[in-house]
Amino acid sequence: MTRIARGILLLKDRMELTSTTLNEFFKSEEDCVEYLIKQRWPNGVACIRCGSLSLYNIKRRHAFECKDCGKQFNPRTGTPFENSQIPLLLWYRALYLLTSNKKGISSIHLAHELGVNQKTAWRMLHALREVMHLDEQLEGRAQVDETYFTPIAYRRTDARYRKQVAVIGIVEESKGRSRIRTLVTKQPDASVALPFIRATLKPGSSVSTDGSRIYYRLHREFPHQWVNHSRWQWMNGEATTNAIENFWSHLKRGIRAIYIHVSQKHLQKYCDEYSFRFNTRWMSQWQRFDEWFKGIDRPKQSLRLPIQMKFPFA
Repeated sequence: MTRIARGILLLKDRMELTSTTLNEFFKSEEDCVEYLIKQRWPNGVACIRCGSLSLYNIKRRHAFECKDCGKQFNPRTGTPFENSQIPLLLWYRALYLLTSNKKGISSIHLAHELGVNQKTAWRMLHALREVMHLDEQLEGRAQVDETYFTPIAYRRTDARYRKQVAVIGIVEESKGRSRIRTLVTKQPDASVALPFIRATLKPGSSVSTDGSRIYYRLHREFPHQWVNHSRWQWMNGEATTNAIENFWSHLKRGIRAIYIHVSQKHLQKYCDEYSFRFNTRWMSQWQRFDEWFKGIDRPKQSLRLPIQMKFPFA
């Protein structure tokens, strides 16, 4: 471990990460590169192609070359920072602002904070959101529910509801450290919901839902209980959907207040952003900051909504 890395870890033990102390941790671009290497390869730098630990250190370019396969790479390769002319200092500040604000930060506000234009700030935020999705399976008792985003309309016409998009969510019932996963889909039916639940929950998990028809076959694979909201029933024994509905409330209030206009094409990224903060809400700001780096080498999420229509959501 280098002198810079040791100094950063020592400061982390003494201070909480804030906007004031951020510049004390990362005083130069070299500090940021050292931190990126430490977070990405905690057990030593390995080739991103073959995983070999036999590397040449190209100091002039701050890069590495694998002795086995000949692959040349640098710490930015394969990350949102790759091929970016923006200094890592600004990227780290953007990451801090995105993860520390409970409801997120708009691209206009971020542009003022970083001294860049709005389009650059918008692209930076989307690049950071790409790393925030969770691929781990959930376990235990879980709550499943869906919510809908609909364009604002002055009259309730059929066209309003034809343009709506759904988000299916699964949250663990665990005190303090429950996790959530979400999926954006145009057609929220059993053909989409059941494979998502099957891939997200470990075998033996139990599921609580509302009385929606898309969950009527769940009992064939999981212990399934439900509540009947049409009869004002919010709890049926241990079955409830209060936790997932609380997340929907926070998600919609944040989008209306901070982002205002969200396209269906990018809605999954915004859901991943709010899910990331929900899944790390029990962590300190330093821990949340470090947690983001663990997703850099994760495979990209394949389930996306191929729609490019833009409108404000109700």
